[in-house]
Amino acid sequence: MTMETNEDILYANKDVIEFKNQKADLGNNPQDAVIPKSTTQPVISGSDSPWRRTFLIIAVCLGLLYVLMLAGSIFLFVQYVQTQEAQVISNTELKTQVKNLTAELMVSKTKVADLEKRTAELKTQVKNLTAELMVSKTKVADLENRTAELKTQVKNLTAELMVSETKVADLGNRIAVSQVVFAASMGNRRNYGPFSYSVTMVYENVFINSGGAYNSGTGIFTTPVSGVYFFMYSGHSVSTRTMGLWLMKNGVQVLSIFNHALDCNPSYITGSNSISLALEVGDQVYIQLYPYTWVFDDSTSHTTFTGQLLFTL
Repeated sequence: MTMETNEDILYANKDVIEFKNQKADLGNNPQDAVIPKSTTQPVISGSDSPWRRTFLIIAVCLGLLYVLMLAGSIFLFVQYVQTQEAQVISNTELKTQVKNLTAELMVSKTKVADLEKRTAELKTQVKNLTAELMVSKTKVADLENRTAELKTQVKNLTAELMVSETKVADLGNRIAVSQVVFAASMGNRRNYGPFSYSVTMVYENVFINSGGAYNSGTGIFTTPVSGVYFFMYSGHSVSTRTMGLWLMKNGVQVLSIFNHALDCNPSYITGSNSISLALEVGDQVYIQLYPYTWVFDDSTSHTTFTGQLLFTL
C-alpha cells in the first residue's frame, strides 16, 4: 500500500472523530446540532428515537470500519516495517557480500598483477634464452663448418701422407735395392772339372751380398730391381789344361773366358772378363763351366764372380 492510501485513512479517521464530537455537542445542545444533508429527509414524528437508532448504527459501522481500517493500516505498517527491515538486512548482507567480493577482487587484481609481472619476466627470459639459443646455433653452425673444414684438411693431409708414405716406401725400396752388390769366390776346391756337360759354377766363399740377390747355394744372381748392373768374373787354371767359363743371362751366353792348354812346363794362368747389363726384375745371371774344361781355386781366391747395381731404371 502507498503513502496516499495511508493519508486517505487518516483523513477518514479525522472525519469520524469530528462527527463524534458533533454528536456529543448535540447531546448537550440539540438546537446547535448540524445534521448532514441528505436527499431523503427522515420523517420526524413526535419522538426522535428512530433517527438516533439509525445514527448509532451508522456510527457503529463507521467505528468498525475505522477499527478495521486502523488494523489494516497497522498490519500494512508492520508489513512495511518488516519489509524495510528485510531490505535493510538484505542490503547489509549485500554490502557484506559486496565488501567480500571487493576484497576478493582486490586479491584477484593483485594476483593478476603478479601473474602479469611474472609473465613479463618469463617473456623476458624467453627472449633472452631465444637470443642465447640463436647465438648457440650460430656457434654450432660455425663449429660444424670448422669441423667440416678440418675434416677436409685431415682428408687431404691423409691423402698427402699416403702419397708421402708411398714415396718414402718407394725411396726406401730404391735405397734398399740400390745397395745391391755381391762378391764371391769358388773357395778352396783346388781343381774343379772336367765334366762332359756344362756346369753352373757355385761360388761358396761370399765376401759381400748386400740386397741378398746372390744365392750362394746355386751360384745364381736374381735381379731384385730393374736397372743397369756391372758384372765381372775371373778363372784360374793350370796352363797344361783347358779352361772355359761363360757368363749366362737367362740361359743365354753373353761373355766367355777361354784358356787353351799349352805344351810347356806347367804354370798357372788367369783369365777375366766384365760387362754392364740392363736387367729387369727376375732376370738371372750366372757362370757356367764349359764341358771338358778345368778351373782351379784355393784359399787365395783366384776364381771369382762379382756384380753390383749401377742405377735403377
